[in-house]
Amino acid sequence: MSLDHQASYCIIIMDRTGQEQDEISSVDKFCDMMLMPCIYVIGQDMLCGNHQVMELYRNIIKHVMTESLFGVIECDITVPNQLWNVFAEMPPIFNNVGLVFNDICAEPQDRVNPNYKCNKLIDSFFGNKVLFHTELLKCVACTVKYEYNTLFNAFMNRVSNDMRVGDTKLPYESFKLTYASKLILAPMVRVSTLPLRLLALKYGADIVYSPEIVDRRLMRSQRIQNDKFGTIDYVDDSGSLNLRIHPNERGRLVVQLGSSNPVFAVLAAQKVAGDVDGIDLNCGCPKKFSVSGGMGSALLENPDTLEAILTALVSSVSIPVTCKIRLLDPREGKTSIERTIELMQRLEKTGISAIAVHCRFIHERPRQPAHWDVFEQISNCISIPVIANGDLWTMEDIHKFRATSGSAVSSFMIARGAQDNVSVFCKEGLAPIWSVLKEYLQIAQECGANYYSIKYVLLQMWSGQDGIEFRQRLVRCKTIEAISDLFKELDHCQGLLARSNTQPPVA
Repeated sequence: MSLDHQASYCIIIMDRTGQEQDEISSVDKFCDMMLMPCIYVIGQDMLCGNHQVMELYRNIIKHVMTESLFGVIECDITVPNQLWNVFAEMPPIFNNVGLVFNDICAEPQDRVNPNYKCNKLIDSFFGNKVLFHTELLKCVACTVKYEYNTLFNAFMNRVSNDMRVGDTKLPYESFKLTYASKLILAPMVRVSTLPLRLLALKYGADIVYSPEIVDRRLMRSQRIQNDKFGTIDYVDDSGSLNLRIHPNERGRLVVQLGSSNPVFAVLAAQKVAGDVDGIDLNCGCPKKFSVSGGMGSALLENPDTLEAILTALVSSVSIPVTCKIRLLDPREGKTSIERTIELMQRLEKTGISAIAVHCRFIHERPRQPAHWDVFEQISNCISIPVIANGDLWTMEDIHKFRATSGSAVSSFMIARGAQDNVSVFCKEGLAPIWSVLKEYLQIAQECGANYYSIKYVLLQMWSGQDGIEFRQRLVRCKTIEAISDLFKELDHCQGLLARSNTQPPVA
């Protein structure tokens, strides 16, 4: 793996051993310095460029050894101004310790040859960056006994209690999203974007999820304050909008990540952690795009990586972390329920705040009925909230689920039901679809949604309705203005009020 290719991915690595080392020029000396490698992840693009308080990633060794954490890690070791004196009290952390991966011999015994010289990447700790390959840390783990150092702990206690230069207390810092007894808008590709999320909140949703965003897309994004629409935008180098956040979502927005790598997941989460209220890891999508990249439901086949990602996320952001899974197939003499419960219990130990369970198997598609009956057995297997998902189209379905499943589940995630009519969250019942369509169009225009997104969602919302003429005319619209004109025309047609609540007038 090329060092240059990974140079933009930034992670803080700090290790204080209290040993004086003027120069590290061989692998065995470097190993002596790394008594306890610890990764501290600090976001580079928080509000006003802020950084978060450093938190320990405790399972670095395990995840390096199992290759759940892999690749080249760029380590930002810039000293915060107000911590300079604290750092200066200690011996240097890194003195000429960077190694080019190609310089590490292939055979383990050669890697610890005291006469083997390695290249320098920085001059001292008071530089800015070093590069490590996880293979190097794996080498260290094989040759060194790890234990905490009292000096290291005392130092980090001081550092972790300080905010970096430019940090500000966020007004909602003390608020923490909870997942019990909630109605939740599910993450849906191209659908659960800002306009639908705002409309879901208006109709009574407690929590709204963004569509899945692949970690590397967020990592490459820049945070922009959009004064025109009053939003926070995350835009990549090509100008593509990856995420738009409105103040009305404050306290209720969860961003879903697509990831197969703990490093990338953390960097993406740190990017947005100051603007959102939760991070969810997609572990259930069976689509080829996700699975081929090791994301989505592929993570259910690789629980070590799944555990590593969640552990890294929980250790690296102060907002709640959750995941969304599917039921596991029976295997190796264990039933589906047994395997699913084992996985849920394992994931709970990572420190996540809730697990959403789409009650279908990986190979099953929406046309196949969801397995509500499993929730009676899995809902009490862990102490954190379990969120039910699958075939929940209306509030009546939720009541039916409670009555037939026999489970203690109190939170429900609605996907296609909200796509068809987002007023599903309204306790008074569904609103007329035509009025919902008009509300969606108005909100979408007010928050600057693009033509393709608006048209796609409107067509999805109308897909289950009668009225082929309306659909055909909507399909023919080529601009937002044309869509708006169509709605105005139909809204003023004679006989609008006499028509069905589910069908707009047809010109």
